[in-house]
Amino acid sequence: MRAPNLLAQLLLRKLAVAMLPLMIVTLTGVLHTHDIRAYLVFGLPAAVVVAVAWTAFEMRLLIVEVRIRHGYAAICTLWHCMSARQDDPWLPVFDVRRSRASIIVGLGDAVYEFRDTDWPQYEAMLEAFVQSKEWPSSAGIPPS
Repeated sequence: MRAPNLLAQLLLRKLAVAMLPLMIVTLTGVLHTHDIRAYLVFGLPAAVVVAVAWTAFEMRLLIVEVRIRHGYAAICTLWHCMSARQDDPWLPVFDVRRSRASIIVGLGDAVYEFRDTDWPQYEAMLEAFVQSKEWPSSAGIPPS
């Protein structure tokens, strides 16, 4: 899926949720014959700001790419992949566990869970993480 389509899809869901209270308050005001201009003038920009901020926050958490190389792995979020800079933070692979429907990986000082339904090449990713964990830790500095 192309990035603009994904960005629009993420933003539209948040915008719909943020607009719902505004629509309810505006409808109630119209039915009670109140002036609704203040709701629209202040509420609409506030709803858009909330939706954009919420989308930006989610983009910084949504993992879309994993690079695995020689005992290290780089986790790239949607925000990181869409930005111009490509300074991947390579983290050492400490632990790899397989649960019923996910891979649980210890990278650096964090633990990540990758669900099989989210990753089309799940088995290949599991094998790469296992091989990376077995790579000798004294092999050198992280890849660049």
